[in-house]
Amino acid sequence: MHAILFFTRLCLYLLMACVPYMLPAAIAVQYDKTAKVTWFFLVPVMMLIAWFLSYRRTRRFWVAPLTAFGVLFFVILFFSEFALHNVLQFTFASVLSYVWTWLVFSGSRGRNLAVLELFIFAFVYFTILNFTRSSEEVVNASGQWIHFVLFLTVLSFLIHSIVLYLVAFARDKASSGKRRRELIVFALIAVPLFLIVSFALPASFFKHDPLETELDDEPPPRGQQLDENAEGQGQRGGQPPQEGNGLPLGDGEKKYPSDRQKGGGSEDQGDVPEQGQRPDEHRGGGQSGKEGQDREGGQGNKQNDSGNQKQNQNQGGEGQKPGDQEGQGGQGKESGQGKEQGNDQKQDQGQSGDQSKDKDKQRLEGIPADQWNNRQQMAGAEGKQFAVMVIASPVQPVYAAREYLGKLDPEKGLLPTPVEYEPLNELARRKLLETWRDQISSLDDKRSPVSNFFLSTESERALAYRPYELQPTILNADYEPFSYSWNVVSRFSLSAPADWQLVRPLSEREKERQSYWLELNLEPAVRSRLEKYNHGLQLKKDDKPFAIIEKILKGYQKHQYKMGFSEDSSPSHMTSFLLDTKEGDCTEFANSTVLLARLNGLPARLVHGYLASTDLQTRYHRGGLKHLQKEIEALQKFKLEELYLVTTSHRHAWPQIWLPGFGWIDFESTAYAIKPQAEFNPNKMDVVIPMIKKKTEKKKDAWQFPWRTALRMILAALFLILFALYTFSWSRHLYFHLRKGTSSKQGLRAYLMLLLMQMARDGYAVKGPHLTPLEYAVQHESLRQFGKLYAELRFREIYAAGERQERAAQFHRSWQDTRRQVKKAGFWSLVRRNLSLRSLYY
Repeated sequence: MHAILFFTRLCLYLLMACVPYMLPAAIAVQYDKTAKVTWFFLVPVMMLIAWFLSYRRTRRFWVAPLTAFGVLFFVILFFSEFALHNVLQFTFASVLSYVWTWLVFSGSRGRNLAVLELFIFAFVYFTILNFTRSSEEVVNASGQWIHFVLFLTVLSFLIHSIVLYLVAFARDKASSGKRRRELIVFALIAVPLFLIVSFALPASFFKHDPLETELDDEPPPRGQQLDENAEGQGQRGGQPPQEGNGLPLGDGEKKYPSDRQKGGGSEDQGDVPEQGQRPDEHRGGGQSGKEGQDREGGQGNKQNDSGNQKQNQNQGGEGQKPGDQEGQGGQGKESGQGKEQGNDQKQDQGQSGDQSKDKDKQRLEGIPADQWNNRQQMAGAEGKQFAVMVIASPVQPVYAAREYLGKLDPEKGLLPTPVEYEPLNELARRKLLETWRDQISSLDDKRSPVSNFFLSTESERALAYRPYELQPTILNADYEPFSYSWNVVSRFSLSAPADWQLVRPLSEREKERQSYWLELNLEPAVRSRLEKYNHGLQLKKDDKPFAIIEKILKGYQKHQYKMGFSEDSSPSHMTSFLLDTKEGDCTEFANSTVLLARLNGLPARLVHGYLASTDLQTRYHRGGLKHLQKEIEALQKFKLEELYLVTTSHRHAWPQIWLPGFGWIDFESTAYAIKPQAEFNPNKMDVVIPMIKKKTEKKKDAWQFPWRTALRMILAALFLILFALYTFSWSRHLYFHLRKGTSSKQGLRAYLMLLLMQMARDGYAVKGPHLTPLEYAVQHESLRQFGKLYAELRFREIYAAGERQERAAQFHRSWQDTRRQVKKAGFWSLVRRNLSLRSLYY
């Protein structure tokens, strides 16, 4: 009976471990490789070792612990990758499963632990079952698996509970009172369990009722004065709110993401702590940051750029220098940057009037949360941008990466990078059950950990580079469609152009290490056109890496940033963008930058993801954030100025370029481009958010007993019980058949059990537990010789030379003769012998 208890316990555990595979739509996180090895190999094996290699079976104290240690050492050696958290997980799971199993089967006290773990299993099952009610979509995707898992779970708990009871209250002698007590206990367990399942899970359990709200579908933002309240709190450093001009980094002088992240969007850049400082040997000049600011292209460049901007404003739209195409058409600086508006005030007022018209056209709209559809509905709407996620971050902009592209196909362009070159490529779609930590120690200068919180309508993660620590994705259906959330700590680069001025060219060793990101496999005609454009950038042989990057980016000053282009990312399309059309969106700018950087010997790659930036947050985005923060508890612990509403218009592509000493740096390839016109600015589309309301209790419908469901459960339970019993019966028959053949204690017991099981199937009276085999043989004439030989071999210790072997041969012949004699002939006897379960008595 203890053996049955062990296997029912093992089945209960394995069923629980397999539920995430049975209900993939309901479980937001799946197993990674470490979890699979732990839960599907290490824990079951430790349970088997603790049971089958216990002292009462091997009579050796050291066999089980030594075997368990060997298995653990093997798993750590081949599956841990020598990561500390993997080693600790393997060790903890091994020790817990081994010790707990040993305690459960160590004696009467162990049954208390068996009862305790039954409640633990029940809690886990109940939690997982609740996931299936997250939405109608999840229920439909899970299909009949929900019912199957429910039936299987009830059946498994029922069988395990009964076996646990029989083990706990077994007696040496069978009695009618014992049998009645067992029937009563069975009823006390089975009937309430069945009724609880029936009453707690009525027919409407698997039906998801959409949340009804009283909010209008299109709430006017001004009428609710949502925008005014949000604008009063929505900016850092006391700056007035900006409406953005369509460029990811706006019209400011800071054209580099890390430069803005360092200062948090303000001009002061010296108040952010920097970590990981290293000597300046990689910078080629050995000069301090202060000296670097006085170099050509350092802080002096900012002053030159400011001077150019003023001069260009005086010259008007046609006479502008390439450095200030953003002012074309009389567009002045936004509020908060009005020092340079003087000469173009009239033109600015005219443009401001146009913007006011655009604002009147733009709206903040709402869709009931139960009607929100991320894939079909949101992708097909025109003139609207739909909420995708909310990012909480103390610094901005946040370049949240989903995919890194580096393999260059001469026809298709840049393709996703294999995991062996960039493991982070797997992280967005890889679903974890435990906290992930970056195992690569970063030696990059001026990187500081920044904690970001993501609340998303999509399960795939977006992570700022470089992620250091990632917590598991949390599924919370209370705020659907914002059902997924995760916390991540990323090492943001706080370096700035003044630091990059000192970076030296790559050494030959560095070029060899970064060869994958330097690959430029182009067709001759495409390469020729790319080199033609590159020649026009007036690069010099002694230019340092940042000087090359700056000239590449400033080369886009005559290129129009315009949305609505095709997703063609082929190199031939990029050369056409650079030399012919000179119009494109972030795809064209980012892909071209990667190609030009590689052409000039700089490792570069393309990144796809989302951009959270103050310059992309209009009053309508802030109004949407104000509403979402009011309803979603997870957002209320953040200040409004730390939140960014990311929409479908904020999907972005950008280049990352590797700089010696600083590692991979995000660059904004559209920073110097001509801003898009209002009709081509996706950020001017209507902002659409889900209207989320906290769930309220609804009037319960009159309950009706689910007779059909109950009947199906009973039939399924009966079938599974019979299947389990027959499987167990024939497995025991096979087990004893394999163990016979020797005269050892185990071999003799196997002979006896096979004979008794056959007789029980043929209808003979079963042997009572108080009868010895010899006493039972007295009742059957055909068993006498077999009983005598069994008793002699079992209990006699002294034999003459060769006598025991002779007795063993006689015993085997006697066993075969006895089986033939007690076997009943006839067709019905054959049927009864194969269908009877009476052998389970033994």
